[in-house]
Amino acid sequence: MLILGSASVRLITIASLLTFVIQRRHLLICLLALEGVILTLSLILVLQRSEVELFFIFVLVRIGACEARLGLACLVSIIRSYGNDHIKILRRAK
Repeated sequence: MLILGSASVRLITIASLLTFVIQRRHLLICLLALEGVILTLSLILVLQRSEVELFFIFVLVRIGACEARLGLACLVSIIRSYGNDHIKILRRAK
């Protein structure tokens, strides 16, 4: 069971990283991929709990939640200003 869980966590991590690299058109997709990476990283630390303290895992999850909140606030601000979340519009705004 642990081997199957470990393989699925690795697959989710690789899928999140590939999504972040390949799908760069929308800011929302990038933020969701980064959140997936943070959550799978914390899941990996939970599965390998022998070397990591539980407090560090909670700190990592808290940082991930703050990152998601800040990203969502920036996303809402960008959508209100420009009308959509395409990254190419942000490059032309300079």
